[in-house]
Amino acid sequence: PHKLTTTDCEFYDGFHGGYVVYAKILLNISKENPYLQNYLNLSNIRQTIKTKSGYAYSDVLDGWHEVDFLKIGCQK
Repeated sequence: PHKLTTTDCEFYDGFHGGYVVYAKILLNISKENPYLQNYLNLSNIRQTIKTKSGYAYSDVLDGWHEVDFLKIGCQK
C-alpha cells in the first residue's frame, strides 16, 4: 500500500483493496510493463484515481451502499 500511496479508506475492510487500489495497481503495472498499455483503458484508470482517491469506490447497487466496516471515519 505504501508504494501505491493508498489510504486506509481505499480498502473495503482493511485487507481487501477497493476499486481505487486496483486501479493504482494496474497503472503501476502498466508503467513497468509498457506492452500492457494496449490492453488497458488508461484514461479510465487515471480518471478513477483522480476522482475517487480516498474512497474504496463501490457503485450503489440495488440500494446497497458501501460501508465503513472499520469505523475509522471513511466517507463512503
